[in-house]
Amino acid sequence: MRLEAQVRLSERRAHPRWPLAVVPVLVLAVLGAAGVGWHGQRLAEQRAVERADAEQAAASASDAIERVSEKLDQLEADQDRLQQDRAALEAQVAAAKDDEATKAEKLEALDASIATNEKEPRTARRRTSRRGKQGTTRRSKPATDKDAKPPRRTPRLEFDNGNDPLAGAR
Repeated sequence: MRLEAQVRLSERRAHPRWPLAVVPVLVLAVLGAAGVGWHGQRLAEQRAVERADAEQAAASASDAIERVSEKLDQLEADQDRLQQDRAALEAQVAAAKDDEATKAEKLEALDASIATNEKEPRTARRRTSRRGKQGTTRRSKPATDKDAKPPRRTPRLEFDNGNDPLAGAR
């Protein structure tokens, strides 16, 4: 029995127990390191994808900003052009109003001069025929139609109205 006990003790010493604890710990450590490496790689890939998405979003935002800026520049140019066109049209309208006012004034002056000319006594012109007889007085008929042209008249010089061409000459 002693011998058997010694054989068992020697067998126990021949089979160490430390590998039973160390091998699973080493396996767990290797698996943990692989898991940490795999997780780090996934995080790096996710960050790279996020960075690429952010760069793409920034590029599309900058493109959108450029388009908006170009549109704004175009609208400002159109606004300037329209303001210039408006100023030109306002000038034309003002000129047309001035023209209408001067035309109206001229027409009133012409109407007044026509009215004064009609009121003045006319001297009868007598026509002589070839035989030497005196003809009757010839007067123009007043225009009854508004579209009809008034008869042609020779311009008269009026000295009291300032129409004297030699008024300033002495």
